Amino acid sequence: MCNNQHRIVEDRNNGVDVPFNEFRDVFQSKVLGIKNVIALLSPWDEPIYLTREWCILELFTASQEEECNLTIEMPKSTRDDLKNFLMTSRDVNYVTNKMYSVLGNTAIERAEASVPSDKENILKLVREGEDGGYSGLDIKVNELIREWNKATLIGFLNDAKEDINDGKCCV
Repeated sequence: MCNNQHRIVEDRNNGVDVPFNEFRDVFQSKVLGIKNVIALLSPWDEPIYLTREWCILELFTASQEEECNLTIEMPKSTRDDLKNFLMTSRDVNYVTNKMYSVLGNTAIERAEASVPSDKENILKLVREGEDGGYSGLDIKVNELIREWNKATLIGFLNDAKEDINDGKCCV
């Protein structure tokens, strides 16, 4: 169900290198074959997932497949940190700007890859792709993050509304 990154590193250390095209094909077949991808964002203010080339490509690839269920999620502790930030911040403009700069400013060109040749090959793949190159991929990924962000905020508001209705919180 996944590419074992530890085995790949072990193979590279032993002089066995999987060609990028082969690795990409396996990667794509796994993403599209399982038809379920969970992108885990943590920490909320610097999601590691959105700084990694392969992760961004995974998110984009999953979003392009109609039959693939893509879920963006946070661990409970990260959700609690985000909720705390939202509940304790007083400047609405600061909160809005922070949320969108953190969760909707992904750029494949700034992302990292453990193997320099992977970064070069992923950027070449994106640049030569039919989906609008870097900006096309970035726009799509940022749209996904913004939609998830919106749903998360609505969820927080609904939770607060329930707490108020249940008498667990006062206005």
